[in-house]
Amino acid sequence: MKKLFLLPALFLIFTLGACQSTKQIPTHVINSVLEDHTTEPYAFPKGEYYSFHFTSDSEQDFDVLALIETLEKQKIPVTDLWYKNGSRSCLPPGSEMAMQVVVEPVLFIRLEKPAEKMQSLGFSQSIQPDMGGCAYRVKRFRF
Repeated sequence: MKKLFLLPALFLIFTLGACQSTKQIPTHVINSVLEDHTTEPYAFPKGEYYSFHFTSDSEQDFDVLALIETLEKQKIPVTDLWYKNGSRSCLPPGSEMAMQVVVEPVLFIRLEKPAEKMQSLGFSQSIQPDMGGCAYRVKRFRF
């Protein structure tokens, strides 16, 4: 009879112990939305802006999430990030026919105050952010 009592007691101890020993890892949730910067004038919020310099190699398989991870590892307090993919055509909203044009990729980040590390990561400070032509589908990441 004592053995039957010990079995549920041991199960309860191991269950409660396992719940307490679980390590919780904080995660950074990023909210992303698609914005149209061409149909109507777009007003960027106030802040310090930096533009990313794409090379011909970095344009092809650019991973914006990897860049965000790098910025977080460098402890750069990014508040917003805007990214427009490069393309060989432009498809305006409501259109069924794409215009054959080279669309350059554009990436801007907004900080609350200037950061010296930005130049070493391929960024330069920008006075007036501009997404360029065919900015119908700009992905904005809010941190």
